[in-house]
Amino acid sequence: MKKIILLALAVFVTMGIQAQDTKESKKSSKKNKTEELSAERQMEMLFQMFEIEDPETQTKFSSLYNEWQTARDAAMKTDAQTSTNDKIDYKKMTEAQAEAILAQHFDGQLKQAEVDKDYYMKFKEVLTTTQAARLIIQARNGVGGFMGMMMGGGRSGRGGGMGGFGGGMMMMGGMGGMMF
Repeated sequence: MKKIILLALAVFVTMGIQAQDTKESKKSSKKNKTEELSAERQMEMLFQMFEIEDPETQTKFSSLYNEWQTARDAAMKTDAQTSTNDKIDYKKMTEAQAEAILAQHFDGQLKQAEVDKDYYMKFKEVLTTTQAARLIIQARNGVGGFMGMMMGGGRSGRGGGMGGFGGGMMMMGGMGGMMF
């Protein structure tokens, strides 16, 4: 009798774990689909903004753009930086910790600027010089500047928000890709 109860209990626990795994898998799948749709919409907006209609050019640009975003992210992220920033209590940060964090941050920004410089040259093979410059400069101005660029606005030098009027969400330039 005990064996039957234990077996039934084991079956229920296993079914519960499988149901939870299925539920989490579905959530992850929905999130991935949403991110894919967002990336597709973003790419379509870029094609439209830069008037890229040729499928071959679209493929080249899309591939280059995704490669660039991955390289930009990698330039800013280091294992040491991520682990250090996660463990620091900024209210109790020492002078030495502040110096180390800023040194890592500045190093990441320099690396990211080098990536942008390299990819500017590559983008000029697919876009006009003006378009390539616009893409790189707006990316360096952050999400607000990029959104302003996408909406037809944006101020030179600093990223405006939607339409370039200074509204919308402004993020620090160089802190990751252009995710929106």
